[in-house]
Amino acid sequence: MRPLITTYRDRGLQASALHTCLKLPTNQTVTINGIVYTFGTDVFYNKTRIEDAVLSLCYAINGDPGTYGTRHLFTQPAGSIVAVAYGDKFRTIAAVPGTAGNSLAVTTSDAAYFTVVTPLAGGTAAP
Repeated sequence: MRPLITTYRDRGLQASALHTCLKLPTNQTVTINGIVYTFGTDVFYNKTRIEDAVLSLCYAINGDPGTYGTRHLFTQPAGSIVAVAYGDKFRTIAAVPGTAGNSLAVTTSDAAYFTVVTPLAGGTAAP
């Protein structure tokens, strides 16, 4: 038995949403819970350019302090959201379990570049 997972699960489920990058962004932005992020186009080993942009965005959302460029790197992490990259897709996940995450909004400056799901969904209260 994994007591930490069991304890965490008793607090409810985290809200999340899966978003897709349709083509290589240049100066497009994604706004998550009121914080604006600009896609970067740094090149990471063995990735496509769209995957690079998505990965850069996830680094920015998660507040990565690395030196992956300055356009996409935001120095104040959005503590209410974490992001995970899946190739040309990224998942935003509420950092705290419960229904509050269901109201977190994700918007984009250009729907031709991204499909975004907003608000996040699936957050549930503790059983």
